[in-house]
Amino acid sequence: MIKKAYSLFLVAFALAASLLLVACGGGEDSGSAPPTVTITSALDTNQTDVLFTFTFSQDVGSTFTAEDVTVTGGTPGTFTPAGNGISFTMLVTPSASVVTATVPPGKFSAVARNSNVAQASQSFIRTPAINFSETGLVAYGYEGIASATVVTDPTGGTNKVLKLVKGPASNPWGLSNLQVFGTEGAPTVPVMDFSSSKKISIRSYTDADVGTKITIKLAGTRGGAMAAEAATTKKNDWEILTFDFTNPTSGTFSSTEEFNRVTIIPSWTETGGQASPSLAADKNFYIDDITYATLGAPIKAASTPTVNTAAVKSLISSNTNYAATSATFSNVCCGTQATNFSLNSRNIKKYAGLTFSLIDLASVLNVTDYSYVSVDVWSSKSTTFKLKIVDYGADGVNKYSGNNLEQDDTESELAAPFTVGGGWQTVKIDLGDFTGLSSKTKIGQIVLSATGAPDVYIDNLFFGKLLAPISAPSTPAQASGNVISIYSDASGYSATQPTGLNLNPDWGQSGRDSQANLAIGGNNVRKLENLNYQGFSWDANPIDISSYSKLHIDLWTADLTSLDVVIIGSVDSSAYTITLTKGQWNSIDIPLASFSGTDKTILHQIKIVATPFGGGTVFMDNLYFWK
Repeated sequence: MIKKAYSLFLVAFALAASLLLVACGGGEDSGSAPPTVTITSALDTNQTDVLFTFTFSQDVGSTFTAEDVTVTGGTPGTFTPAGNGISFTMLVTPSASVVTATVPPGKFSAVARNSNVAQASQSFIRTPAINFSETGLVAYGYEGIASATVVTDPTGGTNKVLKLVKGPASNPWGLSNLQVFGTEGAPTVPVMDFSSSKKISIRSYTDADVGTKITIKLAGTRGGAMAAEAATTKKNDWEILTFDFTNPTSGTFSSTEEFNRVTIIPSWTETGGQASPSLAADKNFYIDDITYATLGAPIKAASTPTVNTAAVKSLISSNTNYAATSATFSNVCCGTQATNFSLNSRNIKKYAGLTFSLIDLASVLNVTDYSYVSVDVWSSKSTTFKLKIVDYGADGVNKYSGNNLEQDDTESELAAPFTVGGGWQTVKIDLGDFTGLSSKTKIGQIVLSATGAPDVYIDNLFFGKLLAPISAPSTPAQASGNVISIYSDASGYSATQPTGLNLNPDWGQSGRDSQANLAIGGNNVRKLENLNYQGFSWDANPIDISSYSKLHIDLWTADLTSLDVVIIGSVDSSAYTITLTKGQWNSIDIPLASFSGTDKTILHQIKIVATPFGGGTVFMDNLYFWK
């Protein structure tokens, strides 16, 4: 801001000085050029405010103040001079996606009293981690939320936003999970970098009352979870809300956790676990521009595989039990070169800007008895990740020349069944799907590729046995007159089922009963995929099992470590944990005395809970009570 006091004196003084310089043969005044300002901008370390920096070509002293800056798209905050008359900063709290700071002409002057002639302006465009225009983005609604969809901004424009509808018919904790990468059972978003700031901001628009709280829950690859909340300050208008996870309202922050899952719960507070406020009618909640810093590289190696080492042929792994148990790479002949990337004293493979990488094995592999190939992948951005397998044929010799396969060599390439990104993800593909391979006895090459040239990190590349059972469990020995069957196609068992039995009630579980009657060995079993928990209910017709002695269940899994079983009468019983042996049927008889704390004369539900919680698959048969 240029001060006008004593202007007549200053003009007279300047005129006298210039005449004196002419009389004395003085040269050009180096300060006569008008001062200029350069404006730069960046997201502040709090991941919410925008920091504008003003750098002047000359010392402007105290002539430049906060009032000289015109701000649009935000509210000016702290104004800080550097003390040298050259550099100044201003924090601006955004209210829109584009925040602009402008310094008009005539707002400052140099020591030589020359005012700026040119206007300077700088705009900062918020770059969100999620802007809802991502290809394949899905919003899943659970717990009675009326709607969870991606729509066009209702206030105008063509940008996409998340629309959540919640009302009195919804559970207070009705929520939405976001999937940018992965699957419904394991939906992920770009991994969060909380090294500088533990804040996330969103653009929010709602017709709910001012003060309505919105909760964001985060979960990570290693089971960590935490939540933070913010209250709306506007109704029927866009605003930016900030969620501070420095002191979460629930859960705990861990610096070693890769948070890559987002759940949004409108009108809900973790404090007291209730709606905030209660909704008397359906309300719309629009969410856009979820903004936070993202990781460009993993901070920990992939989790140790849970598959028995005796059932794998390992090619790459930072886990010593799996490291190159069957073959080593002799060289990478073409494409992106792999380098070792050290994480916590474990070396994984990094492919910087991966397009494709062709890997020769030191010796050919026979994987005829193996059923799938698995690899853990971490990508710096969304990508289609592909894996190609090359078999050298009967002679076991690579006859590839130019772009042609020669003689008996065959190859087949498949893409991961989901978009890769958002932290460590396990890509598991059935070998039977590689239909271009005429043989699997002389595997000699693996080719990795990705779209968009991302930085890709690889761990735990191996061939594994069995994704599903190949035979049925043993036929139950109990007579049908001594059982109450929940699921079994053993002779006479179906007639003993409770009336109104529902084998797949909607309890908000992430898993799905994908194949209700999968025929294996002439026998029907149930396949439960992406399992976190699953229920079986007959609520309208409780049964009395007080005279029965045991609960039987047959389970087969390739990736779960255990299952908790709970029976529900008046309340949930204590849980009984079944430790599972992978790759075979586990036939379990649980003494009913093991279930305490519930009324067994009015039993109406059974619940099973998986470990790991989400992402695994179990096959189930012969679930019944017997005496």
